[in-house]
Amino acid sequence: MVLGMADEDTGKGRDAAVLRAAANVRSALAWRNITGSAAAREIGVGQPYLSRRLNGDVPFDVGDLTLLAKLVGLTPGHLLDGEPWPEVEVVVAPI
Repeated sequence: MVLGMADEDTGKGRDAAVLRAAANVRSALAWRNITGSAAAREIGVGQPYLSRRLNGDVPFDVGDLTLLAKLVGLTPGHLLDGEPWPEVEVVVAPI
């Protein structure tokens, strides 16, 4: 199943849901300090394959989102719909 195919077009051939999911996945990877190359390796795809999805050029499929969500410790809903992420406790070490 391909996600985001029925949402509004952004005028550049990419719809808003695809771009939103791509932005959410990029944010989640950054949150966990995971590079796109490392994420691609972990979920068993090539870096160009994941890069096209992270850029919003190609929609994520359910399988991709499920694997990426597991990798970053979120649910697919967090990545797709932007559900609120869990609270993150920030610990600052004394200098």
